[in-house]
Amino acid sequence: MPDSILAEIQQEGPGRLSLSGEISFQSSPGLLKKSRVYFKRGGELEVSLARVSHVDSSAVALMLEWYRLAGGLGINMVFTHLPDALMDLVRVFNLDSRLPIRA
Repeated sequence: MPDSILAEIQQEGPGRLSLSGEISFQSSPGLLKKSRVYFKRGGELEVSLARVSHVDSSAVALMLEWYRLAGGLGINMVFTHLPDALMDLVRVFNLDSRLPIRA
């Protein structure tokens, strides 16, 4: 199954991205590759995960990579609307106080 069917990333407006579908070991590499175009030096970036239907631990790795990338470019990043399963994983890895997450 192609990555694009599993998960999708869309720009919802200036500095706003939305993810949908399944974030998994299959889809995460494609999401990372597709997302790089949205990381511009400076500014704000909100990533909404409200329409994500399924996650595995690769979703946390993807969030960490985006956060690292944003930090290197001076971008103020925030993740919003995490599904319960993803928030549980973030807590299991003890990252809930390290990643910028807003309800």
